[in-house]
Amino acid sequence: MKRTLRLSVVLAGLLPMASGCGESTGLMAPALAPHAKALDAASSQWTSNEPMSIPRGGGNTTVLLSSGLVLTLGGSVSRGSSAAVAELYNPYSDTWTSTGSLNEPRGSPSATRLGSDLVLVAGGQNSVGPDIQTAELYNPETGTFSPTGSMLVGRSQHTATLLDSGKVLVTGGQTRLGYTQTAEVYDPAEGTWSSAGTLSSSGSFQAAVKLYSGEVLLTGSTSGVNAELYNPTTNTWRLVAQLPQPRAFHTATLLYSGKVLVAGGNTDEGASASTYLYDANSDQWTPAAPMHRARRYHTATLLYSGQVLVAGPTDSEGAELYDPETNTWTLLGGALVPYTPSATLLHTGEVLLTGDTTSRYTPEPTEIPEVP
Repeated sequence: MKRTLRLSVVLAGLLPMASGCGESTGLMAPALAPHAKALDAASSQWTSNEPMSIPRGGGNTTVLLSSGLVLTLGGSVSRGSSAAVAELYNPYSDTWTSTGSLNEPRGSPSATRLGSDLVLVAGGQNSVGPDIQTAELYNPETGTFSPTGSMLVGRSQHTATLLDSGKVLVTGGQTRLGYTQTAEVYDPAEGTWSSAGTLSSSGSFQAAVKLYSGEVLLTGSTSGVNAELYNPTTNTWRLVAQLPQPRAFHTATLLYSGKVLVAGGNTDEGASASTYLYDANSDQWTPAAPMHRARRYHTATLLYSGQVLVAGPTDSEGAELYDPETNTWTLLGGALVPYTPSATLLHTGEVLLTGDTTSRYTPEPTEIPEVP
């Protein structure tokens, strides 16, 4: 039976985030209590959750709503119309309920929560091809999906980033003609898309992250340029310092310091355990401590503590934590996470992982020292 997984995180003294979070939103650091405790691997435990009503493989997408519920959609489209059904997960009761159906089945779409709490679902792939051009909006109040303007270029496996303006930047991805160098912006006020220029390199499975400046750093490609910045004010791209080791299928996470952690991915040498930190102020990349396991198709989630949970796939699966304060990784042994999982940071501080396999990691509890 297909099940889901979550990492329970004990965070004494930490305040919840004021708004929804996810890779597409560009997380802001939550406020900390005066003597907040730092997260330690020993304060974590893996717990099996109730299974989804519809098994979902790789390409499933999750979005945290302002209510604290999690919208899950997409995934394997082998089951036809069932792949169009979306579900809601309630972390407080550990239950799944069906919600509205997409207007068409989608695997590997992007899903971005807008400022209005509507969710923009764009692109994806199905039996027709790898480049669905249409987009739709999910309304949490009614539990329904309604069509909105179609993209200029159909695509799947692309990036989608919520900008400070409330617009959504979509970049790259796969079409039936190959990888695309196009980028475009969705305006929720008009329900329309407009060009955001041309990328310096085409690619799929790139990683995009919004910086505190409001610009968007795009990393990774199938060839050529592997790092560039989008300026939403001028609607232009510019090259920045290039990653010392090009990669794809990696993750990029904005840390509370403002630096970006790029972890793992696929290089010319195969799956990599290497990590780098990008400093936009100096436009420099510096090597960070390598992970314990080489990873690609994994997830990276910024926790309230400021640490980063990286989960999934290696030959042995597993997960580990990165501590920016000490530049160290802690391996969370025994955790079996879904292949090509989707990860969502919940309001509770837990991380929900959805996909094919499940496991539970429960270390012995230990005392955690307070941060001065």
